[in-house]
Amino acid sequence: MTGRLVGLLNITCWHKDAGPLVPALAHNAASAVEQRLVELGSERERAIMCEFLSIGRKFGRPAITVGDGLTVANRPAADLLAPADHPIVHDRAADLLRAGALSGQVTLSHGETATLRCHPVGTYAGTAVVEINLIEARRPMSRPMISPAELGLAGGSTTFRKVCTDLMARCQAGAWTLVEGEPGAGKLTLAEAAHHARDREAPLVMIEPGDRTEDTAARLDQASSSGSARRTVVLRHPEHFTPAALAAVTAWLDSQSGPDRPWLVATASVDAELPDDLLRALPVTLTVPPLRHRIDDVRELVPHLLRRLNAHPSVSCGPAAMRILLRSRWPGNIAELAQGLRHALTRTRAGQIRPEDLPTSCHTVSRHVLTPWETLERDAIVQALLETNGDRTEAADMPSAAIRSPGPTTNRTPATASRYRCAPPGVAVHAEPIRMPGSEFGGVGAFAVGALGVAGCAMKSCDR
Repeated sequence: MTGRLVGLLNITCWHKDAGPLVPALAHNAASAVEQRLVELGSERERAIMCEFLSIGRKFGRPAITVGDGLTVANRPAADLLAPADHPIVHDRAADLLRAGALSGQVTLSHGETATLRCHPVGTYAGTAVVEINLIEARRPMSRPMISPAELGLAGGSTTFRKVCTDLMARCQAGAWTLVEGEPGAGKLTLAEAAHHARDREAPLVMIEPGDRTEDTAARLDQASSSGSARRTVVLRHPEHFTPAALAAVTAWLDSQSGPDRPWLVATASVDAELPDDLLRALPVTLTVPPLRHRIDDVRELVPHLLRRLNAHPSVSCGPAAMRILLRSRWPGNIAELAQGLRHALTRTRAGQIRPEDLPTSCHTVSRHVLTPWETLERDAIVQALLETNGDRTEAADMPSAAIRSPGPTTNRTPATASRYRCAPPGVAVHAEPIRMPGSEFGGVGAFAVGALGVAGCAMKSCDR
C-alpha cells in the first residue's frame, strides 16, 4: 500500500438528472473501491493500517510504521523526517522492539533528539506503529562544530560532524575515549585523523588483537618512554584481545598518570563486551554513525575514496551510478562502499562509472540479510537484467547457460525462489525473499529465470 493514485472513478449523468445524491454516490463508490483495495492486501497489512489510522486519530502526532516491506508515514511525520532519518528511526525502533521496550530516545540526522513510542501490531514480530515526539533542543553550552574536512575526512552530516567535534575535543584534552561503531564505519580512520590533526609528527602506537603478548607490552613501554607529549595509543578491538594481552594492557593503564600520559583511544564494535577495568579507564563513549544514517555523505565519500583508490584521477562517478549508491543501505558501511568502487575501477579506467560497472550487491535494496544461496540468485538476476537493459521479459527468456551464474549448478534445487522488484540499470532492485512451495527448477541459471518469471506479478502485487 503506497498511497499513490491507481485509478480514476468517473460517474457521469445528464445535467437534468443531477442532484445532491450524485456527489454522495461518487464518494461512497470511491470509498468502496479504496476499502476493496485494502481488503486485497495481506492480513498483516490490514492490521498495520488499522493500528496506524487509530494512532493518528487518537494522538495526531508524527507516526510511521516499521516492519519488513511496508512503510507508511502520516503528514506530520513526512514533514518532520528527512530521508536520512527513516533508517535511523527504523533501526532504533527495531532495537526497542527486540528488547521488549515501548519507548526510547533517538538522535536524528540533524542532531535533534526525539522520543519514540512503539505500538506493537498484534503478534507480528518486529512490526509496530511508532509515534515520534521531538524534544525541544537545549543548547546553552553549544560549541561550534568542526568540519570533517579539517581532519582530512569526507562527509558533512550533522551526526558525523558532532562525532568529529567531540572526539577532537577529547583528543586535545588528552581524555581517554572509547569509539564504537558497526564494522566498516570508520572508527580507526577517525581516531587516526584526530591524532594527526593534533600533531602529525607525534608517535602513534597501534595495539592489534593478533599481536603477541610480549609485543603488546613492548609497544606500550615504547609509548610510555617516548619524549613527545602528544603521543597516542590506539587499542583496536580490545574485545578480541587474549587474556594475557588484556592483563598487559590493564597493568599499563594502572601505571599511567599525570599530564604527560599519552592519549588513549580504543575502537570496538557496538555492544562489545569489554572488561570492567578497561571501561573504567574509558569514561566516555562516542558512537560513529553507520553510513545508512548519513546517506547524503555518500556524495562526498565517493570522490574522496576514488582519489584514494585510483592512480588516475580522470575517473568519476556518473549520476546514474550515484543514484544507485545513494539507495543502498550499506550494511558494510564505508568499507563496503570502498570495495564497490574498487570493483568499478577494474571495469573502467577513465570517464564516468556507470551502473553496470558497479557490483551486483549495489543494485539491490533490502532490509532482509540474504543467505549465500539468495545472494547467488540475486547476482544472476541482476546480471541478466544488465545484459538485457532491464527488459524483464527478455531476461526471463534467456537460456540457463546464458546467465553467468556465480556458483556451481545442481540437478535438483529446492524450491526457495525469491520475489524481486526488478528495474533497468540506474534503478535499484528491491529484493524480498518468499517461499514458493511445490516448484522446482533445474539449476542456478534456471532458478534465476524462474524467479524472473514471477517478477511481473510481484511488481503488481507490491505496487498495489
